[in-house]
Amino acid sequence: MKHLKKHLSFANVIACVALFMALGSSAYAVTAMLPKKSVKTKHLAQGVVTTTKLRNGAVTAAKIRNGAVTAQKIAAGAVGSTQLLDGGVRSVDLAHQSAVAEL
Repeated sequence: MKHLKKHLSFANVIACVALFMALGSSAYAVTAMLPKKSVKTKHLAQGVVTTTKLRNGAVTAAKIRNGAVTAQKIAAGAVGSTQLLDGGVRSVDLAHQSAVAEL
C-alpha cells in the first residue's frame, strides 16, 4: 500500500476516473440507446454472423423471405435426409423440375 501511495497523484486519480466514465458511458450508450432492430443487414460485415453465433430456433421458415434460399446458394451435400423433419418437404413444396436425389 505504501508503494501505491508513493505513485498516486491527483492527475492519476482524475485520469482513471475519466477513463472509467468514458468506458462506462459508451457501454451504456450501446446497450440502452440503440433502438431495437436498428442494426440492419447492410451494417454487418460479410461472414460475421455464423451458425455457431445463432441461437437455436432463431431462423425459421417464417422469417426467411421468399426466394432468399435457392438451390444455387446451398452447398452440395449441406442438406441431407438427416436434417429434414418427417414430412418436412413434400412434392408440392418442390419447384417444377427440381432435382431430387434418391434417398
